[in-house]
This record gives sequence, C-alpha cells and structure tokens, in this order.
Amino acid sequence: MKACREVGLEPSTVVELRHQTNGVYLLSDEMLVAKVARPEYGIEHTKRTVTTVRWIMEMKFPTAPLADFDQPIVIEGSAVTFWTYLAQDRPVRAVDLAAPLRQLHSLGRPPAAIPPLDAIPAIWYSIENESILTGDEHEYLAARCTYLADAHGLRSEQPSSLLQGDPQHANALWNTDHAVLSDWDSLVTGPVEWDLVTIDVHCRRFGYPPSEYAEFSATYGRDIRQWSGYQTLVALVLASSRASDSRGCRLRATSTTS
Repeated sequence: MKACREVGLEPSTVVELRHQTNGVYLLSDEMLVAKVARPEYGIEHTKRTVTTVRWIMEMKFPTAPLADFDQPIVIEGSAVTFWTYLAQDRPVRAVDLAAPLRQLHSLGRPPAAIPPLDAIPAIWYSIENESILTGDEHEYLAARCTYLADAHGLRSEQPSSLLQGDPQHANALWNTDHAVLSDWDSLVTGPVEWDLVTIDVHCRRFGYPPSEYAEFSATYGRDIRQWSGYQTLVALVLASSRASDSRGCRLRATSTTS
C-alpha cells in the first residue's frame, strides 16, 4: 500500500496473484498489477529492467506494458513496479511465443547495460540458498553444476542478442488478439540458443505433446534440437530451473510461515 500511495493510488481491493520469487498483486479498481521484488534482487537490476521495457515499448515490441508513471518505487529495500493488467481468456501456447521471441532476438542494443548470461553462478546461488532439498538432492545438483561449469563445445550459431532469459507459457500473456512477453526478471544478453532451449525444456517438463515445440520451431524458423550444443544446454537449463524452483519453494514456505 505504501508503494501505491507513492504514485497516487488508493486501491480498495488488492488480490494476490502469485508469490514465488516475487509478490504479484492485482489492484482491481485501477486494473494494474503491482510487482514487489525481493530485497536482495537489487534496485539497480529493476531500474535496468524498467529502462529496457520502456525502450522496447517505444519500438512497439509486444510486451506487457508498464504503467505510465516513474518507476520503480522503493519501499523498505524492495523495488515495486506497476504494469497494466491484461485479462486472460485462453492459455498461451509455445507457438504464440515464436514471433515475439524472434523479434526480441533481432533488436539492437538497449540503452541500459544489460548483463551477459552467466547461468552457473545463478545456479550456485540458488543451490546455496535452498533449504527444502534432501541431502542427496542437494549433492546431485551441486555435482551437476560443477560438471556443467566445465562443459565445452557450446558454439552459438548467431551473434549475442537480447534474451528474455526464461521464456515459457507462464511468462507470456494475451493482449487482446496477440501474445506479449512478460516477466522480464531474467533479462540478459547472450546466445539465442538459451531462449530456444528453454522453450523446449518447458514444453517437455510440463507434459506438452511433441507437436507443441514442433509448431514453435517451425514458426520461429529454427529447430534447436538440431544444434550441436543442444544436449549440454538442455542439462544447463534443467539445472537452472530445478535450482530456481527449490529456492522459490523455500521463499514461499518462508512467506507462509512468517
């Protein structure tokens, strides 16, 4: 509520939509979504994200739109951002992400200094900060991370570009008749293969039929499964997802019991 008052809002109804790595709340009267980042997420990180999303909005890129006032709002060490609420009436499919991702990968350099993809430290951070895995599970993830850190042969077929970082069905929304990307927390620069493999991994991990990724790759114009580094990058994306999930569960449990 403090953040709302900072921008002149007095919502009468606030509904929690999600609380995983961040808190996401619907302000029903204003048709806005407030996103509260973790304190350790870093204010500068959120500022970079806001600057970049403003830039891609100016370029008419299909993104969930930021609300039109100065952001982020910093409350007690957490950065709060406000986004236009987009009501959803049908699920997003993998194929719906193909055109937005292809457009994202073709954009030029953004005005903010977006960090390069560096998955291994992020995986280690999540592993070291989890508290729900068994000892065997923790040891497995740590050993897998060590192995992948030494992996060789990942040679991108395209120049480094702007990446969504975690493209998946849950990180996209419908804006009337077209899909838009949302949840830019993982915004980085790097090889496009990371985004393409992430889509493939999520399709299989959440039980979608083989046709789901086949349609995506046909529309995007590249089947990442034919790339020489595919298996290694799949293992890296899976390790990143599992480590992130374990940390997200810890955060949800902490929120529930605090």
